[in-house]
Amino acid sequence: MKQIKNTILLSMMCIVITIMLNPTKVFAADAKLTFGSNWYEKSSGSEFPIGAYITTEGPIGDYHVEIKYDSLRMELISGADNVDVENGIITLEGNDRKSQIKFWLRFRAISGGDTNIEFVNSTVSDYEITTYGNVPVRLSGEDTAAAIEAERALQQEVENIEETETIVESEVQEEQQQTEVTNQVVSQNNEDNVQKETRNSILFNVYFVVLVVVLLVSTLVILIVWAIIQSSRKKAQKKGKQKKKYIKAADEMTNQKDLSVDDLYMYDLDEMVESLKNDVQSFMYENEVRENEEDENSDLEPVIVVDDVTMEFHLSTVNPSGLKEYLIQLLKQEVRYKRLFALYHVSFNVYKGEIVGIIGTNGSGKSTMLKIISGALKPTSGKVEVDRRKIQLLTLGTGFDFELTARENVYLNGSIIGYSREFLDAHYDEIVEFAELEDFMDQKVKNFSSGMVSRLGFAIATAGDAAEILILDEVLSVGDEFFRKKSLKRIKEMIHGGSTVLMVSHGMGTIIENCTKCVWIEKGELRMIGEPKKVCAEYRKLNEERK
Repeated sequence: MKQIKNTILLSMMCIVITIMLNPTKVFAADAKLTFGSNWYEKSSGSEFPIGAYITTEGPIGDYHVEIKYDSLRMELISGADNVDVENGIITLEGNDRKSQIKFWLRFRAISGGDTNIEFVNSTVSDYEITTYGNVPVRLSGEDTAAAIEAERALQQEVENIEETETIVESEVQEEQQQTEVTNQVVSQNNEDNVQKETRNSILFNVYFVVLVVVLLVSTLVILIVWAIIQSSRKKAQKKGKQKKKYIKAADEMTNQKDLSVDDLYMYDLDEMVESLKNDVQSFMYENEVRENEEDENSDLEPVIVVDDVTMEFHLSTVNPSGLKEYLIQLLKQEVRYKRLFALYHVSFNVYKGEIVGIIGTNGSGKSTMLKIISGALKPTSGKVEVDRRKIQLLTLGTGFDFELTARENVYLNGSIIGYSREFLDAHYDEIVEFAELEDFMDQKVKNFSSGMVSRLGFAIATAGDAAEILILDEVLSVGDEFFRKKSLKRIKEMIHGGSTVLMVSHGMGTIIENCTKCVWIEKGELRMIGEPKKVCAEYRKLNEERK
């Protein structure tokens, strides 16, 4: 019994010695984080201190304290080294055996308004923090931070909306991916089943398909070659027949004396004889016009010679949507090409100082003739003799980019016409003033009305001095009534300044008033050349008969 008591006593002594050597840490149950006042009231621009306290009933030990303040209205001057100014967080860390620590923070008020200062995300050794200080701060003066807060709130709302949209989009994509995976699994299962069912016959099917394809391709090639040979043979036969008819008609004309144009009707020569008749009429008229011009301008050399110019276009009668449809139509011999003569054996001369007007109904080849003379198009036959370095072609709106501003289009359109950067810089103010667009030059052209675009194009085209040879393509009907009068005055100054002028216009009054000679082209053929009043009268007479 005594031995048991001694054993118990020895055990208790060991426990006491262990406790003494390893003392257990025992602290108060809670900790308090407070400020030195229940509120702070200061004015904007002033400096003021705020006391922050950590209070416990025992030694504090390790601590990590974060204090959040309004960095838009308050600026920390001193009291802490670890400061996140952007988010307004002051971090205080350390170790202390005291039961209370005071931090002396000094701020400057940089904006008016109501805000607060508070403890957040803090730990004090093993204590449980039961009191988090949070006190209001009233700052008098102009609240300059309110606008920034509103902007941040709006930005945060936008970010929240974008985040929501991203989440919704992600969910939709995830559902689509799941659906695709499911479809792929089902499709794979179906393919596996089909492969199992057709595995024994697939080799035979491949051989059969290859054989059919080879036969079809061979047949198609043979048919295409045959169609090409037949088409070439028919063209050769047709040309031979036409040649024989022309030779026969020419022989008859040369073997008879005093043969008139109407005598050609006695020959059975279908369309080619009718065409030959028109050629003879045009040839007789052109010879008469040339003789008159040579008598009037015997001492002058022409600056523009249009010699037997023909412009032919080939237009397809079908419009296949692809190669397959084209081959099918070719095999069926449905592919045909229609010959369109935009100009047909047109000849005339323009002499130095003349103002020549070109008239005709829409689609008669007037603009085509101007493009050939300026060098933009090359005629199918015939030739044009002119020094193209002396030509200035005036068209409206050539090369406008409607996504650019009017200022940028001045330089773009001017460079296309042929103006240099230095020329455009020197005449920029003149162009803007003439177009009456002073308040709109930095606006995109796509927002302009058609009249504003025409005015800008006219002002650019007519900037600077006129060239020796001036070609005008429908530039006299620009903008409203007042601007048309101003543009007509500008054109009159250019065409009466000694330049040789070639102009296209549908306004008979403009042709009669300004031109010295008029050329009438109708459906690609030269109908009449002469004094403007006479030619315009015949043109009006034709239009009235058609009505």
